[in-house]
Amino acid sequence: MGKGLAPYPVSSCCLANSSDKPFTDPSAQIVNNVNPFPTNVRIADSHKIATWNVRGLSSGKLDIVKSEMRRLNIDLLGISEVHWKNNGCFQSDDFVIYYSGNEHMKRNAVAFITSKKFSHFIESHTIISDRIILIHVRGKPLHLTFIQVYCPTTAANDYQINTFYDELQDSLRKTPKNAIIYILGDFNAKVGSLKHNDTVGNFGLGLRNDAGDRLIQFCEENRFRITNTCFQQPKRRLYTWTSPDGKTRNQIDYILCSNRWKSSITAIKTFPGADCGSDHELLVAKIRVRLSRIKHKKHGRNLDLRNIPSAFSAQVEENFKLLDTNGAAPEVLWLSIKSIINTAAEKHLSIKKSDSKCDWLSEDTIKIALCRREAKASGRKKDVVFLNAKFRHAVRKDKNEYWQKCCT
Repeated sequence: MGKGLAPYPVSSCCLANSSDKPFTDPSAQIVNNVNPFPTNVRIADSHKIATWNVRGLSSGKLDIVKSEMRRLNIDLLGISEVHWKNNGCFQSDDFVIYYSGNEHMKRNAVAFITSKKFSHFIESHTIISDRIILIHVRGKPLHLTFIQVYCPTTAANDYQINTFYDELQDSLRKTPKNAIIYILGDFNAKVGSLKHNDTVGNFGLGLRNDAGDRLIQFCEENRFRITNTCFQQPKRRLYTWTSPDGKTRNQIDYILCSNRWKSSITAIKTFPGADCGSDHELLVAKIRVRLSRIKHKKHGRNLDLRNIPSAFSAQVEENFKLLDTNGAAPEVLWLSIKSIINTAAEKHLSIKKSDSKCDWLSEDTIKIALCRREAKASGRKKDVVFLNAKFRHAVRKDKNEYWQKCCT
C-alpha cells in the first residue's frame, strides 16, 4: 500500500514546542446529535484532539483504542480506515462514535470518537462520503467544525483523487464562513521538510511528492496551515507511518487549521507508544478554545435490573392491592401505577454503574495488547508482528466464548 504520511490566541504555531507527556455519496446528510450523557460538566479551555489510521476497527481493537484515549486524555479522535459499512452514531461505554462508511462493502470509512466531556458540546455531524465526515461543535463566540478525512493513496487514479478533493471543498462550502475549522486525517501525501509560505512550517519530514503538492494547493486556496510541520520535535515525534520492514518512515497524517486561528493549537506531536496494531502513529494536538455546553433533555436514571430484590416486588404487589380501579380514568390509573413502581424502585433498586471496561475481552487478551504496546515502544518489530497475530486470535476466541455464554 502506498503510504506517503480558537478563538483566543495563546501562542505562535511556529514556536518550538516543549515536551508534552501523555497529555459514495457526495450528497451530504446532516444528523442531529442526541447526547446520552447528563450535562453537569465543567467547561474547560484546553482540549486534546487526535487522528489515527487504525487499519480496520474490529470490536476488540475498538476497546484498545478507547483505552488509549483514556490513558492520554484525548477528547476527540478522528479515525481513518475503519472498514465499517453504512453510517450512524452509537454510544460505547463513556464514548460516542460517529461513523461514515461505504454502503456495499467494508472499505475506507472514517469516524469520530468523542469523550463524555466533549460530547456535551457537539451539535450535529454531517455525512459526506466514506472518506469524509464532519462534527459540528458549539463554541464561544464562534462555532467549530472538525473534518476527518482519508485521502486515496498515491496508487489511486486522478479521478479518485480529484473526487476526494472536490468533496472536501464542497464540505467547506457547507460550513459557516465564520466557523473555526480543523481538518484531520490520513492524506497519503508528503509535504516535505522545506517551508512553504504560510502553509508548511520548518519541521516537516522528507521530500515532497505530487500528492504533497496537491495538498499544499488545497491549503493555499482555502488558507489552511499544516500544523504538525510547525512545531519542532524529535523525528520520532514527527513521522506518522512506518513501512512493514521498519526501514521507511514518512509523515503522511496531518492536522490542518485555518490560518486565522493557527495560534489555537498550542502543541502537536505523535505518540509512538500508543498502539492498536496499526502501522500508523497516533497524532495528538492540544487546542485552546472556548466551547459552549448544549443543554439536552435529562434522561432518567439507569437502574440496575439484573438483581431485583424481593422487597421491591412485595411493595409493588401490596400497593396494587390498595389501588382503587373502579371508575378511574385510564390516564389517572396509569399515573397511579407509574407512581407505585417508581416509588418502590427508588427505595429498593440501586443505580447501575457504568463500567468502562470491556465486558467480553479477557484479562489475558488485554495483557497481550499491553505487551504489544511495550514491544512497539522498544522497537522489537518481530515481537510486535507475533503479538499482533496472537491478539487477533485471542479476540476471536473471547468473542466466541462471549456469544456462547449469552446463548446458554
